[in-house]
Amino acid sequence: MYNLVEYLFNEYFFNKKGKIRMRKEQKEKRNEEIINTALELFSKYGYADTKVTDIAKAVNMSTGLLFHYYESKEKLYFTLLERGIEEINNKMKNLIKEPIDYFRCVLDTVFSNIQENFQSAQIYVLIKRAANSETTPKEIKKYILDNFRRIFDINITKLILGQSKGQIKKGNPEAMVKLFWDCIDGIVSSYIMDTSRPLPEPEWIIDMLKNHSLASD
Repeated sequence: MYNLVEYLFNEYFFNKKGKIRMRKEQKEKRNEEIINTALELFSKYGYADTKVTDIAKAVNMSTGLLFHYYESKEKLYFTLLERGIEEINNKMKNLIKEPIDYFRCVLDTVFSNIQENFQSAQIYVLIKRAANSETTPKEIKKYILDNFRRIFDINITKLILGQSKGQIKKGNPEAMVKLFWDCIDGIVSSYIMDTSRPLPEPEWIIDMLKNHSLASD
């Protein structure tokens, strides 16, 4: 009798938990498929020209079921962008370096990320396009621009400190930081079009910021 009760308990409790765990894992897997497919389509066609039906069809799912995962196209789009910005923020906050080394580490981080994970390059370009597109929903654009401004301000503070230490050449800090990120934007955009192209050496870009007069003194 005891063995029968124990058997029934195990069958009900542990198998039920196993099935719940399996369903959860399946749902997470499907969610990643949706995310990856949406990233591919948004990157290729943009926000306005990507339809929920296109995403659902690409993942072999009904539109109704897709809405169980994401209530709207805007929510799915925001999830993608939020992931990318959180990744950038997490990597930036760990770069506690001397000013010139900070910018060198930014380049190393960006270049290694896009080479190791093509999706990082796709998300980076998607974020930049969303920031500049008139079709991006206002709340999403504000979220992106607020984060960009915060990162930009951190970079300006680092650059001014580098100038005061003589590591970075004199010049308008905002213009120099913009030049730095314009270089990165162009390189990542070019790389995503053709991954066989070699990336430039980070030091080539650092040379634009570095105070070379120290070496000649």
